[in-house]
Amino acid sequence: MSEAPGARRSPSASPARVAGSAGVLARLLDTPTLPLIVPRLSPDTLHRLVRQEGLDACGPLAVLATPAQLAAVLDLDLWRQSPGADERFDAARFGEWLEVLVEQGEEAAAAAVASMPPAVVVAGLSRYVRVFDAGTFEPTAQSDDEVVPHGRDTALHTCEVGGYVVRARITDRWDAVVALLAALDAAHHEAFHALMRGCRRLSNAGREVDGLDDLLADREQWQHDTDLAREGRRARQGYVSPADARAFLQVARVRRSGAATNPVAAAFFMSLRDGEPLDERADADAAVDGAAGASDAEGDEVQETLALMADAGLIADGPRGLLESGDSGGRPGGVLHRLLSAAARQDAEAALARGQELAFLANVLVSGCRLQDRAFTPEEASAAARAVCDLALTRVEAADGAIPDDFLCGHDLVGVFERAGRRCTRR
Repeated sequence: MSEAPGARRSPSASPARVAGSAGVLARLLDTPTLPLIVPRLSPDTLHRLVRQEGLDACGPLAVLATPAQLAAVLDLDLWRQSPGADERFDAARFGEWLEVLVEQGEEAAAAAVASMPPAVVVAGLSRYVRVFDAGTFEPTAQSDDEVVPHGRDTALHTCEVGGYVVRARITDRWDAVVALLAALDAAHHEAFHALMRGCRRLSNAGREVDGLDDLLADREQWQHDTDLAREGRRARQGYVSPADARAFLQVARVRRSGAATNPVAAAFFMSLRDGEPLDERADADAAVDGAAGASDAEGDEVQETLALMADAGLIADGPRGLLESGDSGGRPGGVLHRLLSAAARQDAEAALARGQELAFLANVLVSGCRLQDRAFTPEEASAAARAVCDLALTRVEAADGAIPDDFLCGHDLVGVFERAGRRCTRR
């Protein structure tokens, strides 16, 4: 988890709701309108189902997801994070996804994989197989008596697909990988060759170690680039990476001259303003428009199923990637609550900016901090961000007198948060 402008929204479901989600999934899988329903679900909802009910049970949903949905769910599910540490790509989890997709049918699996971000697929596949041009293993005519070996005895885990020799790095998921590659070659030729070229690039033995450089190996560089691309996609959804969160907190402890803003926060909000937003719902809306000719009975079934999922706590309100900034803006009667309420009455734009700042601060706590030996939950992080800002404003009032109601129309909450943090650090 990690996030931003309104703050990552990942509401925790009550035990009763979690217990009821299995029944909702069974109902969802049984409905004949499943192809109409899945494109209307947010990636958060799909991921919540995957985490609660298991990937195996959610295979039919995965093959019906739109490309944008599937890419967003993979961004959530394929990276693992220890509290406060950087997220790492989980190749074993990628293998589980491949196997589950192939179980839904090789053609459906190939279509799903062809729609995934190619760099992610190459990063995952390259952990399982090495890929070579078929000509690499052609014998050369040197003498009639010379025997050119085909390499190690890997006949059971070597095959040729689409003009490439595929050899297992590890034998896990071998059958699923081969079936998938054959289906890709048959139905998605361009995607197949792009993936194979990427895997071929990462199949080299490596450079000679001579101590004259300190470059990343090809596979490490590819994974680094893949991680950066994912961070870019998530930043457009309001997420804060663990590295950026740690950098923000480190800079926040240092007193800066004048009204200089935290450069990490400034860069984050600038990227939100200037970057092209990632519209996860674009092809979901297209799918809904395409289903406009559905019968009234089908439409009623879709709405009824969506309502059932909402009642089970599986559908979150609002966009994914955003934490709650809090309806009250702080503890009722507190200074932060009073100032945010006044800003909402006087300057709607400023009030929106302050809400985004609270969300950013909450996401920083989720990504960059730990609470004892675990990460903050979104709810805890939102409450903590509001409490720190409220504490800082309360201390200002105690020292300097009442703060004007229009204070937050011209002052940001990032600076307020940093002020409290620096005071705690000095103590």
